Amino acid sequence: MAEADYKSMSDERIKEIARRRHYIKRGFFYHLGIFLVISVALVVIYLLTGKGYLWPIWPIGVWSLFVITHLFSTKRSLNKIDGKPSAVDREAARLRKK
Repeated sequence: MAEADYKSMSDERIKEIARRRHYIKRGFFYHLGIFLVISVALVVIYLLTGKGYLWPIWPIGVWSLFVITHLFSTKRSLNKIDGKPSAVDREAARLRKK
């Protein structure tokens, strides 16, 4: 798939692509924002309850893996919308050249 040429697209098509890109980015930033707010809340609860074992590390650590996965998924989705080839497409093209 070739990269998108936005200069030659109609305004309606560009708005459609921009809308899709906006929703993808917004979904990630909502997820990140909720993660940060709840992580801070867990640390505050930990500090207010007399400390002890650092239990918030577990939910924050596990959830951070989901946020990182969401980040990579967001990047892959945006690249797909832009028409950039995936790693598999690039490898297939490399093999065709042999």
